[in-house]
Amino acid sequence: MFNVSLRIAAWPQHRTEMVQALRSIMLHAKSERGFVSAHLCEDVLIPHCFHYAEEWRTEEDLEAQALSHRFTRLLIIMEAAALPPVLEFRTISSARGLDYLEEVRFGHKTLVTAGLDGGQTEVETPSAVTLSL
Repeated sequence: MFNVSLRIAAWPQHRTEMVQALRSIMLHAKSERGFVSAHLCEDVLIPHCFHYAEEWRTEEDLEAQALSHRFTRLLIIMEAAALPPVLEFRTISSARGLDYLEEVRFGHKTLVTAGLDGGQTEVETPSAVTLSL
């Protein structure tokens, strides 16, 4: 998974225009090849600051977007920011859910093993073995 993350601050008098512009960028991304998701959130602690994020299936999909007219529009929006924006490109190699929390809190690990038939088997293993006499 490949992620684009933008933190950007709008001038107070241009907050609505910033939201509309980022929303337009986001809506156009949805129709592109390799699109996974996009999000636009306003920071509740810092007035007029936004976090915009996109996720792309492959690095090639992300590279195509970086070269697109849509991304040029995003760069123009960044130039109009009230403060220097922060743009990051991230490679996400894995993601875990509640199984990770269970492992950390309770010491249970789930191993996924591949069988000869191509199927997968999950095996729960405790992180420590206690013997009683």
